[in-house]
Amino acid sequence: MINKKVLNYSLLTTGVATCLTGVLMQIGYHIGVDDRSTMINHQMGGLIYPQWQLFHQVAASVFFVLCLIHIYRHRKWYKGVIMHKRFKRNRELITFSILFALSAILGFWPWLYNNGEAQTLRHTLIEIHDKVSIVLIFFIVLHIVKRRKRIHAKR
Repeated sequence: MINKKVLNYSLLTTGVATCLTGVLMQIGYHIGVDDRSTMINHQMGGLIYPQWQLFHQVAASVFFVLCLIHIYRHRKWYKGVIMHKRFKRNRELITFSILFALSAILGFWPWLYNNGEAQTLRHTLIEIHDKVSIVLIFFIVLHIVKRRKRIHAKR
């Protein structure tokens, strides 16, 4: 199994890459764009949309796998919360977990509709993913800040 410190720093690195590329794509390509066909060749930071999208998808995929490992390592906590009905006391982490799952589903699902007649559904899912992910970023930052000492612990 992966070392705890390596996992934490890998989560931090891939999480920042995922959030940063997502926010940059949101600002550079999604906000105020009426004609999606022209955005494909628009450069931002030396990259065009498909390159940003690929970078975001790779970072998000690695981040997702690392998050699954992280969640697996904390499975006893999840089990304890569910078994002992400690939802009120752990509202923040439960909300964070639900937002993460929702963001992942809404982010990965549009990959099934890359071309063809389902472009409206794909676009709608991405738009909802963008909004959920903005809220998720707040919870990610809160999660890291509250645990910064444990993240850097020498154990």
